[in-house]
Amino acid sequence: MGAFAFPIMTSTTCTSCSASIQNWVAQETGGLCRPCAAGAVKCLQCGKPMMRQPVITDAEHICMPCSKNKPSTTEEIEYNGVMVVKGWPEKIIAAQELKTLVIDGRRRSRIRYGSEKNSEQDYALPCGDCAVIRGQLHVPLCDSEQCPKCLGQLLSCGCVDDT
Repeated sequence: MGAFAFPIMTSTTCTSCSASIQNWVAQETGGLCRPCAAGAVKCLQCGKPMMRQPVITDAEHICMPCSKNKPSTTEEIEYNGVMVVKGWPEKIIAAQELKTLVIDGRRRSRIRYGSEKNSEQDYALPCGDCAVIRGQLHVPLCDSEQCPKCLGQLLSCGCVDDT
């Protein structure tokens, strides 16, 4: 049997975006990398090509690595030891006034953060979803709030009466 010889792979750069590509790709595409050859959009920040699906994440045509470095346009503040969107502390304060839920036609007390049953949560830290601290009531629609009837996730259990 004869030995199989792997072809020597040499590389060049895309003539459009300067990405490193194999010579055989460049020969097939006229010197372009596959994204450029497919008509990719270029990132407005770094200039590298992006395929429209699934890499592009927004209408500004910024690639995923650049979008992670993009400064947030949402102002954040520290509250309960964690960073939250400005205005969120007011939602936490308002949630403390919503002490009951209507379930099966009667009012039931909401379960406070740190009083949940069957949970392995570290209550020394604020709630990972709504940032309340131990003893506070969760902000409405928090993923972590427990139903006082079924002890499941309040957001999805269906126990609360529509009022």
